[in-house]
Amino acid sequence: MTPAYTWLWIVLRVEGVALVGCLSLLMGLTVWLRWETFRWERKIHEARVALILALETDPSSGDEPAVVHALPRRIQITLFINLAEHFSGTQLSALANIARRFHIVQHGEQLCRSRRWPRRIRGIRLLTALGEGDDIIPSLFHDPSPIVRSEVVHWAADHPCAVIIEHVLRTLTDADGFCRFSAHNALHRMGAAAVEPLERYLASQTGTTLERGLAVAASLGHEAFADLAGKLVAHNSPTIRKLALDTLARSGGLQSAPLVIDRLNDPASPVRQAALRTLGHFRCWQAAPAIGRLLGDPVWTVRQEAGTALRSLGAPGILVLRRELSHSDRFAADMARHTLGLPSMKARTNSA
Repeated sequence: MTPAYTWLWIVLRVEGVALVGCLSLLMGLTVWLRWETFRWERKIHEARVALILALETDPSSGDEPAVVHALPRRIQITLFINLAEHFSGTQLSALANIARRFHIVQHGEQLCRSRRWPRRIRGIRLLTALGEGDDIIPSLFHDPSPIVRSEVVHWAADHPCAVIIEHVLRTLTDADGFCRFSAHNALHRMGAAAVEPLERYLASQTGTTLERGLAVAASLGHEAFADLAGKLVAHNSPTIRKLALDTLARSGGLQSAPLVIDRLNDPASPVRQAALRTLGHFRCWQAAPAIGRLLGDPVWTVRQEAGTALRSLGAPGILVLRRELSHSDRFAADMARHTLGLPSMKARTNSA
């Protein structure tokens, strides 16, 4: 029977060989990439200059810089992606036309049809950079790879038509968290174009789906969401109540203040905190006494938010804070003292 320490040495030797092999492979790849960069550096620079000159002169002439043809396809793709980052509008369209004459766009479409997800991602990124892909990329919204789906959503942010927005809204329910984050970010980037579709979407959703849609509405902050958010501040879900208040803070006005003030007595501390933040955003000085009562809230973050809200109200809030300094509740008095002792508040009270 082989002793245990012998097996240990065997395992260590195998792991050592594997480690040396991995390091050798990594070093070999690094050397190859450095050599590849050195080999093509001059031609890449010449190709970049030739493409920029073609864009500055007459990109529709059909003349193709010959130096670009000398580069391998993978370097051509990288060159066009890097150049596309510096152009927009008509210049980007002109660059895309040149890329089409070099069959770069067509190659990107072929990559999107590949069975290998890294190649599909490379194709999507190429077409995204060039502002192309309308005919092929939307078919990848249901790709089995979550990384590919997130890249498709990133592409969609620059193509805010009705059909694409509906696809992005459905991605808010994707099983992959990164895809959901990408959908939120894409809708935010779409801005006003996403408001009406999102409003219709929210009206028909419940539960977790409604929460994710409200989070997007809160980030967009459009007045179109104010009515729906006002109805949802009394929802039975604390998370939805909080998100509705966050949405009101960005989209509502003083007419929504009574609804928000009612939430100061909410049993969920995140909701009370959101209500305080919203009233501070409204600069609703009439709510100063109600906000002052939450300086003695059992939850420290709520007390802190109450102090911040009073501070944002100006003179009415400062008066409440000064009154609370002598409160019998030491938590309320300490928070008032803490808020009044903040540097900017010191400057304001001294100048007064």
